[in-house]
Amino acid sequence: MDILGYVFLAVGAVISAFNVYTLNLRYLINKIIFKGKKEQKWVSGIPLIGTIFLIVSIMMLRHIPWVLFTAVGFIAVDAGGPLWYLIKIIKKESSEDI
Repeated sequence: MDILGYVFLAVGAVISAFNVYTLNLRYLINKIIFKGKKEQKWVSGIPLIGTIFLIVSIMMLRHIPWVLFTAVGFIAVDAGGPLWYLIKIIKKESSEDI
């Protein structure tokens, strides 16, 4: 059962890293390296899936303390997760009030 938990942790971490790259880093790298000259096609991340995998890994490996901290860290930076979705909605609502 532990092996399956580690698989969920690894897959969730990879999906979270992919979301951060596609939704944030890709545009920053283009702006810095190519000075924004390279045309960018919008690419969506994989929303919510990485967070679900990480939550399942937390439940399966709850007896291993470092898994909790690692998974919560990836959930916090997962740009396609529910945390960042809420932040974007709040930011959009507050900018419309101005």
